[in-house]
Amino acid sequence: MYITKKSERSFFIETDGKSIETPFFVPAVSSMKANWNISEYVDLIKRIGYNSFLVSAYDVFEHKDREALMKHLSRNIDKQIFFLDNGNFEAYWYKDKAWTLNKFKKILDDSYPDFSFSFDIFWKKDKSFARHIKETITSIAKTAGM
Repeated sequence: MYITKKSERSFFIETDGKSIETPFFVPAVSSMKANWNISEYVDLIKRIGYNSFLVSAYDVFEHKDREALMKHLSRNIDKQIFFLDNGNFEAYWYKDKAWTLNKFKKILDDSYPDFSFSFDIFWKKDKSFARHIKETITSIAKTAGM
């Protein structure tokens, strides 16, 4: 990966022959309040020729045919930048307390995103700020090591 600073707020990022210039918009595909399934959204983004997309690891993990979806996401991977979100947004709104770092790791191990987000730790009212910071740093470090 190469990052070139173009100006004070602009960067050119190249990874595996694909490139993007900041600032940029990444279409995010999520099952939350969606009228289509994940594959249909990704198809639309690919058909219009947009150079990047973001998919939720939660949606991939929970997909009824995960293997087929993973193959679908990997099509044109040499042309589009694939961002993998940690899935916490979907898990939160689905009230799925079983969504874990290990499940996120399973999707990271089985996919080839160009970029992925760290696994967030949500702050709970009964948790001290110091404990939340410690858990957050630990989670980021574990994600980086995956």
